[in-house]
Amino acid sequence: MTASVGGRDFGRGFGVLHDPRYRRFLSGAILYGVALWTFQTVMVLATLEHTGSATAVSILTICVTLPSLVFTLPAGTLADRRDPRTVVLVAQVCAFACVGGALLAAAANQISLPVAAAAIFLVGCFDAFSNVPAMVYVGRLVEPRMMASALGLSGLQVGFGRIGGGVAGGVAYQLGGPVAGLAIAITALGLSASIVWTLPRLPRANVTAAAGRFGLGDMRVALAWVRRSPPSIAIIVLGMAAATFVYGYFTLLPIFARDLLGGGSATLGILTSAGGVGVVIGALVIDAVGRRVGRGRVVLASLALASLAFGALGVSRFLPLSIVLMVLMTGCLGVYRVTSQLLLQALAPGRIRGRVLATYELTFWGIFTLGALAAGILADAYGAGAVAIAFGLVTAGAVVLVAVGYRVFRALDVDVEGRAVLGSHVLSDAPAVAAAPGPAPRLPGESTPSAAAPVERAAAEAPQALTDAP
Repeated sequence: MTASVGGRDFGRGFGVLHDPRYRRFLSGAILYGVALWTFQTVMVLATLEHTGSATAVSILTICVTLPSLVFTLPAGTLADRRDPRTVVLVAQVCAFACVGGALLAAAANQISLPVAAAAIFLVGCFDAFSNVPAMVYVGRLVEPRMMASALGLSGLQVGFGRIGGGVAGGVAYQLGGPVAGLAIAITALGLSASIVWTLPRLPRANVTAAAGRFGLGDMRVALAWVRRSPPSIAIIVLGMAAATFVYGYFTLLPIFARDLLGGGSATLGILTSAGGVGVVIGALVIDAVGRRVGRGRVVLASLALASLAFGALGVSRFLPLSIVLMVLMTGCLGVYRVTSQLLLQALAPGRIRGRVLATYELTFWGIFTLGALAAGILADAYGAGAVAIAFGLVTAGAVVLVAVGYRVFRALDVDVEGRAVLGSHVLSDAPAVAAAPGPAPRLPGESTPSAAAPVERAAAEAPQALTDAP
């Protein structure tokens, strides 16, 4: 009986693939992931070959994530106020132009640290503009009961992106240098943008003063809601810990390949691809595991396992063991990240979902910038292995603190209708696929009052009930 139930749970995670619109979205997202990972792999290899410095790799890592501090909130606001598909399309077209510029520089043999940093920074700017709108688009494209499986399978973008991008970038660089790798990247990016063009436009969310200007008020609305939502605060705190420490593997992976395993670009490509395999496995099982275990428990357990695997990578000197650890670590991190995003989408009222997700991404990638720089500097001073062990243990400690200090988090879940629940207590209304007609209720931080529909107001104020939950 248990196996039968487990099989049904596993199968339910793929039901969203019956939607042809989602299949198109997923294929475009996977091509986008391949393009970005190929581009970044080529840039990192060229820089490491040119400088031989872990700090230089950290600089590139910062360049690709720093734009999130500037553009994530405007992107989230645009996703709330406008058609998110259009935002994604414009961002991908601009990224295509940037990769094309890097390809021309590579053809002229002009790839240096400043050039690589500038190219990665520009691509990072447009990537930051596409991430949150893509998540919001998925949440609005599919039926509410399919949102969990849709977000889970969207993790295949990262998994297949790493497998394809890692192999393509590493092998192409070894055979034909940066020009060959960047040619693959720009081709995949062009195909992705073409697919996004075919996706349907969606009506904008019901947002007060939708035509108004961007400003700090957009941040205040999201922060005011998050401040009243203890589980959202816990998710953001865990995200900051993970981004500071365990996500340092982005910076340290080339150093692992070179110093701990004695390899080169091919070894880095193998490790990157192994990480992609882990993400794919995580994406395939995330919905079934979440249904059986509960999303709050999944967040805690997956991040704890990932942090321990990261520490073990700092000890491994054996490539097959490192491959297994990479599969475990990245699979758990994929499950952790997507489940956290799912919980935030389920908790937040639909009309501010983009801004709440943007707040999470802003804090995550903002602190990641400091962690990446620290990982590179400390690796040059003390070795990548020691840094991995220390960072992994600190992250595991943060998970223990949240699990013990906020025990109710373990009972947090998402029901079959896409609503956030705490045991039998519903914390939010079912996510809306299309905007509801009529005036939108005023949320904390909004200056324009309006009539509040009872269900929407309950969804906006539901987080307050957690303060009294057992």
